[in-house]
Amino acid sequence: AFKVMDKLTHEVEAALIESFGDPYYEVRAEAARTAAHFGDRFARQPEVQDGLMGLLEDRHFEVAEAAARALGRVGRGPEVLSRLLGFYDRRLWRLREAALIGIIGLAERGEVEGSGELLKGARRFLLTATDFRPHFSIKKTFGRLMDALEIEKGEE
Repeated sequence: AFKVMDKLTHEVEAALIESFGDPYYEVRAEAARTAAHFGDRFARQPEVQDGLMGLLEDRHFEVAEAAARALGRVGRGPEVLSRLLGFYDRRLWRLREAALIGIIGLAERGEVEGSGELLKGARRFLLTATDFRPHFSIKKTFGRLMDALEIEKGEE
């Protein structure tokens, strides 16, 4: 409902932060998606970022996936990038892809310093996926990251 209203108030922000700790995983996942919707417009941005960082380790992959994506829109600082790069070998490819999408968001927002370290970390990502589509969307997402970093396809 907060996304549909598209109005971020102090009350909405407080409710969103509280929702990061909700007992229902669906609420936590939707709270992360709503945080992504509002982007970096939060007055209490450090609390929102901390809440999303905590959700990265949620036992429900849908929550961790939404949090990783949201950090691309909300996150600031090297700790966020480091945590997302740490998803390079997650068992579930959707978590690896969500981390790449989050990193793309950070890069597009200018929140990444020193693309050399980022490139080294990004190239560690396992790019395989089990899916019914005849292509691996995670590889396409990785290509988007390289494009965001303005890296030539064959450049090492």
